[in-house]
This record gives sequence, C-alpha cells and structure tokens, in this order.
Amino acid sequence: MQQGNYVHMQSGDFADFQREINRQTIEFWVQHPPHGDQDFHTQLADVATSMNISRGEARQALRIGEMLRRFPKFLACLRAWYHVNFHRLAVVEKQVMAVKPEFHDALDEFLTEYFTPKHADEVLAQAQTVAKHLRAFIATLDPEAAMKPQETKRRARFTRCHNGLTRFSATLSDAEAKRLELGIRKHERADDESSADGFVRLLESKTLTSITLNTFADPTGVQHIISGGLAGALEADKQRSINHNAETDQYRPTPEIRTAVQLLDGTCRYPGCSTPADQCDLDHVINYDEGGKTTAANLACLCRFHHTQKTSGRVQYSMDEHRVTTWHFPNGNTKTTRPAGEAAIAPMFGQSWQRHEAKRVQKRRSAA
Repeated sequence: MQQGNYVHMQSGDFADFQREINRQTIEFWVQHPPHGDQDFHTQLADVATSMNISRGEARQALRIGEMLRRFPKFLACLRAWYHVNFHRLAVVEKQVMAVKPEFHDALDEFLTEYFTPKHADEVLAQAQTVAKHLRAFIATLDPEAAMKPQETKRRARFTRCHNGLTRFSATLSDAEAKRLELGIRKHERADDESSADGFVRLLESKTLTSITLNTFADPTGVQHIISGGLAGALEADKQRSINHNAETDQYRPTPEIRTAVQLLDGTCRYPGCSTPADQCDLDHVINYDEGGKTTAANLACLCRFHHTQKTSGRVQYSMDEHRVTTWHFPNGNTKTTRPAGEAAIAPMFGQSWQRHEAKRVQKRRSAA
C-alpha cells in the first residue's frame, strides 16, 4: 500500500495538542464498553453526569468505542498516528453501524486503507466527504446497511424581525432551488450589497428561468446533482449527457466541461475548503496562455477567494492524472488534496474482478 502522511501528523504545538486529545478520546472509550445487560438510559445518565457532558455526547462516545472494538485493523491504524478526531469518528460510526458482521473484515480493510495517507502532506477529507465515500462503499458491500437519503418536505418560513424586516427561509427540491438561484443571479447587479437585491427584482419581474439538470448515479443507483443534491425524483426542462473528455479551443469552458469538472471535484480544491463546486470558478491548472487546454483534465474548481490567491501568485498547485492536487506555499510547505465529487467516487474505491462480475450476473438475473 502506498503511504504518505497527513499534514496534521507533522509535529507542532497545534497538531501535537490535537493528537493528544484524539489519543485520550480513543483509548478511554475503547476501554469503557457499555454494559449490555444494563438499562440504556441509566448508563447514559451516569456517564453524562460523571463527565459533565450531554447525554448525546455520552451516547456517541460509547458507540464510537463499540465501533472501534469491532474493527481491530482500523483501531491499529488510529493508534499508529491518532490522526482522526471525535467528529470524524462519529461520522464513521453513523455510516457503519448497520453493516452485517460477515462484512466487518472487508469494511475493516476499507477503513484502514481510507484513513492511511497515500500522498505526501495530504489533507484529510472533511467529515461530509468521509460520509459520502463510506456510504458509497457500504452500498457495494451491504446495500441494506447504507444510509438512505432522508426525505425532507418542502416548506417555507417567515420570521418577523424588529427592524422592519422579515427573514425568509425555504426548503425546496434541488431543481426548484437551482431555478431560483439562476433567476436571482440573472437579476443581480454589480453594485448589489447581497443576493437579496436580485431576489426582490426577481419577485417583481415576470422572468421564467429554465434549467438543465446534470446528474450522476452513485453505486446505489441514486441520482445526484452537483454539490451532493439528490435528483432521483426531480424533473428538469432538459437533461445533458456529460462527456468527461470534451474539450474546446476557447479559454472559457463549455457548459458540458464545466459540469464534468464540478462533478469530479465536488468542492473547491484548496486544502480544507468546502465551498460547493457549483459556486466555484474553473481554473486552468496549466495556464491557458501557456498552452494549457480547456478540458476537464486541466481544469479545477477554486472558490473565488482561493482562485484570487492562485492568480496573484501567493500559492501554486499542480494536478496529476487522478486529479490529486499538490499545493505549494511560500514557506516551502506542501499540502495534497484528493477530489471529492460524485463522479470521482467509483475510481477511488476500485472493485475486484470477482465483485464486478458478480454484480454483472446479479444485474442480468434481476432483469429476467
């Protein structure tokens, strides 16, 4: 297994302090299993009161300890570096809690490999990315154990403020929200203080905004749109078939290329930035005026702030054929990030021949 290092595994006051917290957290809860024959709520109350923490924190910590005892290789990986914090461990526990025991060895191997750094100075994935990748793997291993998308009803809420204003919030389908977002952008002006100005103009206009919905199917067959939205039950004015190898001679990428890059990257590629891909600029890794092509292989998602940093020369980066980016900073440090988009999930995990053929047979038999 190729092995590198995570940036936060290096020695330093902040990194050392956090790793010590991680060490104490892991070792304490691994050594304090709940009593299986005792009342659930009584145990939670005792632990929470003794440690002056909430019942929810006590419940999550006990569950993390239970999980780590089930996966010895993963636990050994954590003990090698103590590089995973409580929050990410809670995310892992929530994803793996329903996997059948007969799949634990395979899941243990996956967790160990996933949390073993593959590149020099790599940045550990954000919690939401960890959850997405774990869910995708579990769907190929034990589909019934994979977390299902939670159904949220459409709703709107008006909250009166005390300064003559009202705060409005709404939960919409992804397609409806995208139509609203595009409509607001169409009515925004350069001197607007916020998107609210464009929103008001949209309300006062009679403009109708149509959208093209670009989707990608994850291993469970669920359709996603850019930034992780579910699209399984959505309708759009039209759909676009994405060709990841498309290119153009022009500087500005085509809508097809833009969508391909967004689906591959998922978020801004700057270390630690989680700005959604559809809110980012597309940056030529090799500058266009230096011979860089306008194609998905030479474009990366950068939020406006980090795009400006790169353009101004304050930071530089390169990207390999697997879309792994290596960032170079003025102080000589480097940091590495991997893509987190829906379209990048399948290549990251790989699949054995046996598993691939078994799925092929299963698909054929289910169609009979």
